[in-house]
Amino acid sequence: WAQHLQLVDYLLLGKGEEASGGRKRQANLANALEALLGAIFLDQGLEVAPAPGERELAEALGWLEGPARWLLTPAEEAELRSSRNPEEVQERIRLFWARRDPSPGTPENEFQDLFRERVAMADALLGEPGLAGSLTQRGRVLILLGKPRSRRKSADLQVDTWFYDRKAVPSLTRHTRIPPVIQFQFRRDAEGHFELSDVNPAKEAAARRLLDLLPASLIQNPHLASVPIPPLFQGVPEASEEELELLARTVGSWPRDAVAATFPENFPGRPRRSFVVLRLPPGLAPARRAIGLVLDRYRRTVGSFRIPLEGLASPWGTTYQLSLPVPDDESSLRIALLDGGGPLAGTELSLALPVAPPGATTVLPVIVGGQLTVERSYRPWSTNLFGGNGLEVRPGGRFLPGEELYFFFVVTDPPLSPGSPPTADVTVTVLRGGEVVARGRWTEVDLSMMAPGTFLFGSSFPVAALGGTGVFELQFRVKVHGTGFTTILAHPLVVAGQ
Repeated sequence: WAQHLQLVDYLLLGKGEEASGGRKRQANLANALEALLGAIFLDQGLEVAPAPGERELAEALGWLEGPARWLLTPAEEAELRSSRNPEEVQERIRLFWARRDPSPGTPENEFQDLFRERVAMADALLGEPGLAGSLTQRGRVLILLGKPRSRRKSADLQVDTWFYDRKAVPSLTRHTRIPPVIQFQFRRDAEGHFELSDVNPAKEAAARRLLDLLPASLIQNPHLASVPIPPLFQGVPEASEEELELLARTVGSWPRDAVAATFPENFPGRPRRSFVVLRLPPGLAPARRAIGLVLDRYRRTVGSFRIPLEGLASPWGTTYQLSLPVPDDESSLRIALLDGGGPLAGTELSLALPVAPPGATTVLPVIVGGQLTVERSYRPWSTNLFGGNGLEVRPGGRFLPGEELYFFFVVTDPPLSPGSPPTADVTVTVLRGGEVVARGRWTEVDLSMMAPGTFLFGSSFPVAALGGTGVFELQFRVKVHGTGFTTILAHPLVVAGQ
């Protein structure tokens, strides 16, 4: 928007900032736009200043000023600028990428991944004063065509010429008059920016014409009207469009006393998953099914699902548990629980996973629960915490005095000795108001193997052993032998009266 309003012509800069390319620096343009909006508000009042929603819309449209602008067709840019709200902008951006996806309907978008690689390369190698490499003219060519076949620089480094073979041009542009070798010549201007400029006007005109044609030629699915959403689980139906609309309306209707939590399952050598626990409070009808979708770190939909549900009843409500594949360490889940008549509750959860160096010994967060269960049959979303056994997990740690408290934690990549399992020292301490109430120790205890590189320790104790009700804290001190690795895990515990 700052560029659209040509605010760059009205910036008053110091000599140093001017000399270093400050007139093209994005931060200066953003500050100028903010100052202009503030001045309108102070001079003419709130009625004339942009409404709050307009500011969010302008921020969403900031995507048009990034490196993706080199891929936009004029029609797509006009459609995006006509968006009425940020949500509409994001949906049109998702459709923009889907139309270029060589394999729509799958979680991966190879075109978008290649785009990100080229943007990172341009930023690393082609930066200019006050301008990221991916926003330069050389960055534009790199993003559209990839690395040149060859490159020639003048002795004074003022001219940079790139050469491409015609075969590097997408097939949809081969019907145009493109020479066997395509040349892009960039000359450094007085501000230090390389601009497309050739001493041969015909070659320069051909290069510019090709750059204008390329965005449309990269579209592989031109008739795609909406973003296809693949199923999250193989063999499990994806959510329908009507169900996804219902999900969008339901997210945010999570009851105040309900619980939603996630635990990582990023075990070595296995696809990353996240263990999800949802508990609805007493008084609500039991959920019979769930619809949901998983988003990756870029808010790109990875897959959707609709599955039947079976809950585990406890004094605190009904708990539903499922295990989901996670595409990266910053994913999120949107999920709605439904009974036979309609939605009961919906929420959005982070599926963030802890990041550890490959091969490093790690202890995942402790999981505490109130009753063991037996999985009657395997389903793609089954938790199978104990190889066929399940646990009714209680993230908030609420128990009655007569219950048994079960706990376990997972150790990944501990040191191994031939013929013997890894071992650890485990100390469990129960505190109330900072005072120790109870303590249990396990010395050189064997860790049970769950999968290659993944081991587990679990046990239980009667809640009555704490001698009363109240708010407690569980502390788990774990020392893995052979590593010098020691960690302390904490978990809340609330014991209520009968």
